[in-house]
Amino acid sequence: MTRPERRTHPHRSREKGTRMRADSSALPVSVQPLRVLDEKFLANEVVFRIARPALAMIVPGDALRRADGSIDADLIRRIVDERRRGVPATGQRLQRVALGLATPAWVPADNVDLDWHVRVLDGVYPAGPDANLLSGAASRLDPSRPLWSITVADLDDGRIALIGMIHHSVGDGISGIEMISGLLTPAPSTPGESAAEPAVPTTRAPATQLELLRGHYAAWRSRHATRADAWQDYRRKPVKKRLRRLGGRLIRPLKNLYLVRSGLADRMVEPHNSRMLLLDASAVRGIARQFGASPTILTVAAAFAALAALHPDAREHALTVPLSLGREAAARNHISMVRVVVTATENLSELVASVSEQLTTAVKTGNTNTVSPRDWAGYASHLPMHARRQYFGPAEVTSITLWPVLDLDDRIAVFTTTYANTFAVAVLARTDLDIDRATDAVARVFHTAIGTAAAKSPTPAENSQEVRSGV
Repeated sequence: MTRPERRTHPHRSREKGTRMRADSSALPVSVQPLRVLDEKFLANEVVFRIARPALAMIVPGDALRRADGSIDADLIRRIVDERRRGVPATGQRLQRVALGLATPAWVPADNVDLDWHVRVLDGVYPAGPDANLLSGAASRLDPSRPLWSITVADLDDGRIALIGMIHHSVGDGISGIEMISGLLTPAPSTPGESAAEPAVPTTRAPATQLELLRGHYAAWRSRHATRADAWQDYRRKPVKKRLRRLGGRLIRPLKNLYLVRSGLADRMVEPHNSRMLLLDASAVRGIARQFGASPTILTVAAAFAALAALHPDAREHALTVPLSLGREAAARNHISMVRVVVTATENLSELVASVSEQLTTAVKTGNTNTVSPRDWAGYASHLPMHARRQYFGPAEVTSITLWPVLDLDDRIAVFTTTYANTFAVAVLARTDLDIDRATDAVARVFHTAIGTAAAKSPTPAENSQEVRSGV
């Protein structure tokens, strides 16, 4: 991981009452082991940098400004501090197990420095074309802290953007939505004028590696009814695979050090372009009904239309779609990537029908249809959020856009979000692809003429419009 930034001195930092009490040694230890499947998001420095989904919220600026017109950072931090207490993940950090004997574990953070986690950018940013900002390019995560952050930016049309970011090891898109939703309220609210009283901790982090291992074992043992069941589960995994995982954990710090110092991590994280469309949700639902499809199926069809525009000579195209084929209560990441393959066609009805059939089969059978070597260009998905407008403190949230991430082999991703009366479309693509052509194709699926929508409204982050930028 990247070297943690120098921390503010605890007596000088405005931590809004989130420091743990010094006399917490009598509290019970809390250890939540990271699932082995989720450990892949920490495999190395490159993967850690990539696996960072973002969410952009736009609010009117007046409610979050001081009398002099500047963004009221203290108010925003008080809102976050009061609301985040109902979101346990915002107060947890990862702790490594010595000698790689087990996966890292989520433990209570000693403190949550809101001056670091909630950052207000200097300057004013374009409201329209800067999808780079909205997609999280200016956001940051620190592996030694809880893996979330909120970046606040002043837009040149007077509105304010709040870009939330979590790490994929914290959770999938659904978990991310639940975290962000915990910061919102259905009606305007005002935090206390003074700093909130310090939260009284009910658990603590392990003080020693022995405590950490005991907590790890207790959590593993609690998942099995009997010792015999636990032993049977342990024996299922081959010894060679366990040794490979152990070796990988042992060399991970050295590998990450090499990746950072050699500059290889910077070179391996390829740049991408980002585009955004914001449409009327009811209109999109009407289009979906015309084809007998859901917003998810229509989104995947739009992504295939983008691939067809980028590769007109290809006979077929493949993408993956993240689906919750079986949600495990204790798991933060529930999704499976389902491979969908379509024959190249300009007939949208045929495209929708093919996507619908394959996704329905995957849900019924649990078969992800993935192959090796991979042949899919990226992924596409849709997630619904609140049906009614929400508020961040006193400010109404007018739009929410979820941004996907591109892994080392992905070339394009299309993600859509329904929030209140808005339907946000986020498109990411490698810089060697013509993202404008891809976005045009996506827009045509949603019956939106690029440029026409922008002409209808001068506010590019609301109503029907597009936002374009390069990352």
